[in-house]
Amino acid sequence: GRINPYIGVGPAILWSWFESPIGNGGANSVNVALVVEPGIRWMALPNVSIDTAMRYRYASPTYDIGSNAKMWVSSLNQFAFLLRANYHF
Repeated sequence: GRINPYIGVGPAILWSWFESPIGNGGANSVNVALVVEPGIRWMALPNVSIDTAMRYRYASPTYDIGSNAKMWVSSLNQFAFLLRANYHF
């Protein structure tokens, strides 16, 4: 099979929320994030590939907590390790 390294960089949509620890409800937010995903793809068969990747996502969400108040989170740095099988048709 063939081995193909790749890297992807681009925008993403991040849906996030939190619940108040004192039981006063919570808030949710939809923000733009930046995603970077380097990986390696192995072609197992002519139409089947397996890839491994590490995904990094950066966002700085803003939450509306009522009474015309907003809460900013300085940054969210999220990492995910992925193993996928793909069928190419």
